[in-house]
Amino acid sequence: MSERTLGADHPRTLAARHRLASVLSNRGQWAQAEETARAVSEARIRILGPEHPHTLSIRIELARILTCAGQHSAARTLSNETLDACVRVLDPDHPDTLACRTVTDTLSSPNTGTYESPDGQP
Repeated sequence: MSERTLGADHPRTLAARHRLASVLSNRGQWAQAEETARAVSEARIRILGPEHPHTLSIRIELARILTCAGQHSAARTLSNETLDACVRVLDPDHPDTLACRTVTDTLSSPNTGTYESPDGQP
């Protein structure tokens, strides 16, 4: 509804689509979650820039989705890039930086395929 009313690039539309990507991911619908998160990420990079906090937030979500979907190489690259930006732009102790560090650390562990979301779901 917000996309039709406000437009595809409106901040509220992008926020709603970001939440949709999270819901799809939590339901295990990795392909749809990835597609949605990538679209939001690309729009936010274009509109806000690559290091805006909202852009970093969707990139963290996308890295988590890729991890859960078993795309570890792509997730590792994205999470490392995003973590560097989070530390630089936000703060090493900012909640988004810590969330990104969790994804990055998960990808560095020997049991890479065992990532669990904050609610304990795989």
